[in-house]
Amino acid sequence: MASVLGNLRRSAGFMTQGDLAEKIGVERVTISRWESGRREPRLAMITRLSKTLNVTERELIAAISASKPAHNGDCHANQTSA
Repeated sequence: MASVLGNLRRSAGFMTQGDLAEKIGVERVTISRWESGRREPRLAMITRLSKTLNVTERELIAAISASKPAHNGDCHANQTSA
């Protein structure tokens, strides 16, 4: 399943994560982490990234939020009560 952030990247003409990483000066793994929702770009990078992807900061933040993994709300399911 493609991430919203990944779709924005491809729509802006960056076919690989490495292409975008090189353009904005980060490692490819950083782009991968953003697209998978494991990490979020810092505020200063949001501005650079939104300009590079030709989207507003608001659109970018929405894409980043959509890329976060869903939590099932059951984080204590494997704990036993005392």
